[in-house]
Amino acid sequence: MHILGVNLPEQKILKVALTAFPGIGHTTARRLCARLSFHSTVTVGELTPVQVNALSALLSSPQTASSFHSRLHQPRNSHLHPSTGIPILQDLRRLVRNNIARHRMIGTYRGRRHAMRLPVRGQRTTTNHRTARKLNQVERYA
Repeated sequence: MHILGVNLPEQKILKVALTAFPGIGHTTARRLCARLSFHSTVTVGELTPVQVNALSALLSSPQTASSFHSRLHQPRNSHLHPSTGIPILQDLRRLVRNNIARHRMIGTYRGRRHAMRLPVRGQRTTTNHRTARKLNQVERYA
């Protein structure tokens, strides 16, 4: 089943399948299911079309998700504007790309590390820097 362009397997439990969306983890998926009154063991294939529409509406529209987002994320994620809802898919990618560009523009240590395609969070560079070079290259030119 496709919801907002993400393929969710029919046999998977819904709260596990929702983690296929970038930006939705186990806690957010569990709270989404509770908000829509889905049973904890319901699979994706058991959803009715009305339930699928309610789920996709909650994930896609910032107006319905803004109150949910304010209760879901505490001040730890205060950099998100309350009217944006839950950032998923392209919104999340754009948010990450803008944050990296902001760090590079103001010249922070993290921004310089991104620009040089080196590990950003204190990992060693003597031997294990290939993964960071791949990841930072995608973020740099995307």
